[in-house]
Amino acid sequence: MPAISYGTEYVCARLARELGVPVLLWGLRDERPDADGIRLRDSQCGLFATGKVLRRFGVPFTYLNNCRLEDAEFARGLWDFLAVCNVVDTFRHTRILQIAPRPFDFWSTMCNEGELLERFQIQLSPIPMPELTEAVKEAKADQAGVKEVTDHCRGCMNIAIQPEELENVAALKMAMKTLA
Repeated sequence: MPAISYGTEYVCARLARELGVPVLLWGLRDERPDADGIRLRDSQCGLFATGKVLRRFGVPFTYLNNCRLEDAEFARGLWDFLAVCNVVDTFRHTRILQIAPRPFDFWSTMCNEGELLERFQIQLSPIPMPELTEAVKEAKADQAGVKEVTDHCRGCMNIAIQPEELENVAALKMAMKTLA
């Protein structure tokens, strides 16, 4: 939401609340007043007013420091805002593949499935170990797929396990990808 001068903060807040999308406030850097004290605009005041009403409406927002469109600060700030929006959007559409229950002693891997869903709309997809074992067996039957994965591993990694073990790892990788 650009503030080019003092703005209509009420309209901005209603629009932001209605759209329900991330809000970035930005104002053009005000020029120095004329010699007689006349100001051509007051974007700083528009930013303060709009920010205050957005808070009253419960609309989260962030802002850029006042700058001109040509300033590197504007491009960097807009890019950073869009990058954060992308991360948040990706986060909100995350699904976690949980393979078997956590081992008893691994308390650091504990999660609250209900809270993940309620607060962040993140779904946990539990896969029982027998289902994974069956998927690995099916993957092993696809010799061309296993060879493709093992060839990739040999080309990119230092392999320190036996060839049969590497095939098991490749089949596990394929099974997990299929289950995911």
